[in-house]
Amino acid sequence: MIDEKEENNNTLDHKVLEGAATEVVARYGSAVKEHYIAYSGTNNELGEILKKGLESISQSHVNEDFKEQNIKQQAGFSAEVKSVARNNADNIVNGKSERYIRTDDMGSVNDQIYDIKVLGADGKELPGLGAQMKFVGNSPNDLLSKLRSNKYHKYLDADAKLAIADDDYNFLMGKSGIDKEIVKLKDQLRSAEKRGDVKIAAEKKAQIEDCEKIKKNLRKSGLTRKEAVDARNHPLRSTAEDVGKLAHQAGVKQAEIGAAVSGSISIVRNVVACIKGEKVPDDAALAVAKDIGTGTAFSYATAFSGTVIKGAMQNASSVYVQSLSKTNLASGLVSTTMGIGKTMRRYIKGELTGAQCIEDLGEQGVGEIGAAMYAAIALAAVNGTDRKSTRLKSSHSQQSRMPSSA
Repeated sequence: MIDEKEENNNTLDHKVLEGAATEVVARYGSAVKEHYIAYSGTNNELGEILKKGLESISQSHVNEDFKEQNIKQQAGFSAEVKSVARNNADNIVNGKSERYIRTDDMGSVNDQIYDIKVLGADGKELPGLGAQMKFVGNSPNDLLSKLRSNKYHKYLDADAKLAIADDDYNFLMGKSGIDKEIVKLKDQLRSAEKRGDVKIAAEKKAQIEDCEKIKKNLRKSGLTRKEAVDARNHPLRSTAEDVGKLAHQAGVKQAEIGAAVSGSISIVRNVVACIKGEKVPDDAALAVAKDIGTGTAFSYATAFSGTVIKGAMQNASSVYVQSLSKTNLASGLVSTTMGIGKTMRRYIKGELTGAQCIEDLGEQGVGEIGAAMYAAIALAAVNGTDRKSTRLKSSHSQQSRMPSSA
């Protein structure tokens, strides 16, 4: 009887914790979806096909005579795709409406000034936030030298933001970076002015202005040089790492909530048990601590797995599966799986008959999953035709903009 009561309490607690995880799973799952899009190059939910995805970039041709050069160039494309995914994921997690997009994916292939632009909630470009991505040079100082060259001066003239590798940014914005170069140029300027060399003085002034503008416009891209190369060479692993990080963040955040919820429920339950004389205070305190630990672990597992599953479902090619992502199915799979596992173990041990096993499975959540699926079928039936039409239209539009060799 006590075991049955405890089992019922655990089931109830799991349902409460599932409900508490719904918002976190939905938010972080949508963020994870950005990385699935980056890998595949397809946003199935919106029916959009990107110009490049990490998977297709990794399959680009490499000339063995120029292998290192080719890999670096292709890693630059991977950096753009990865940067967009990471920035969009961060904005989703933080509740911001702005979205990053590659200019290639806007139909402006090989834009002369911008690689990435930022769109507002209305889908319109936000002026002044466009950036040129530069993963060039063999070192931070080499990168700075290239940014100061005539070849790249058009970006300074356009006052474009310059998104660079995070490790390059940290170096150039440190004491040994741009500031050191500016100090050197100012010393050269003073020397030229003392000599009365007007031409050199004017050149140094222009170079100082360029360095100051570069410093003002530098931005972190959101990934290092190594991460860009890894994304090019190992896109699946790179994507899995980003998905795992987001799922872990979701798990940690939900674990904190789960600890508070489990603690509150357990305190009330054990105080009542003490009043009824069913427990002594010491046992009640231990029970509360145990419940908090169990609730924390369960909440982490729910949010971690739910986030991964929700993101995958949201970007599935099936409209039906996309509809399922809008239910709480992803967050409910953990406790449902646990419940099914317990029932099956009891059946295998001979503690339940076949009929009791079927009845228990229904009570443990199979019916609940079925209800969610039926609801999703209804959503898919209502919206499926329109979404399919949009997807086909978008696909045709994107392909018509691609070169015939793509």
